[in-house]
Amino acid sequence: MSTDTLIARSYINNIDKQLEKISSYLSKRGVKNQIKQGGIDYTKLSAIESYKYYNIYLSSLLKNLKYVPLGYPHRNKRGSGFGYRRNPFSGRGSEFHSGVDFEGKIGDAIKATASGVITIASYHYGYGQCVVIKHKNGYETLYGHLSKIRVRLGQKVKTNQIIGDLGSTGRSTGPHLHYEVRYLGKPLNPAQFLDLNN
Repeated sequence: MSTDTLIARSYINNIDKQLEKISSYLSKRGVKNQIKQGGIDYTKLSAIESYKYYNIYLSSLLKNLKYVPLGYPHRNKRGSGFGYRRNPFSGRGSEFHSGVDFEGKIGDAIKATASGVITIASYHYGYGQCVVIKHKNGYETLYGHLSKIRVRLGQKVKTNQIIGDLGSTGRSTGPHLHYEVRYLGKPLNPAQFLDLNN
């Protein structure tokens, strides 16, 4: 084997390790891998065959990734986190907070964290003016306390599309965004999805 071939194989093995980390990260968040791992002997593949394999794998990964709610719906300081907290209205007792709050000014743009279809775009109980997006892979995201809704029921939206404006409607203590991530109906800690280091 030539030196160039050995170097190329080293790079391919490194790429494979990085892809395994990404797959593990996504798998923990419910994203199913479309390409089966293992079973390929890279030493028997030509460079072209290896590149074709990675092209197929990366295409599958990107296709699934656009439906995973990653990143921030609003870039600002976080307020209340996910989990039990003291009741912010009475100061007595505790209640479960099923999302993460982001502080901001009324009218700040709120963006979709993943592509999907709008299933709620209206006043919704204590969430006030609210948008819910159903994503593939069993995910849903909820954006509550909006001052203005900029999407309609049944509309398809893309990642980073503006869906509403930050507000203080519903059961709110002041201007902020209440953001939830749900998987198969169960609330998850949105902090896990804000960046790849969680």
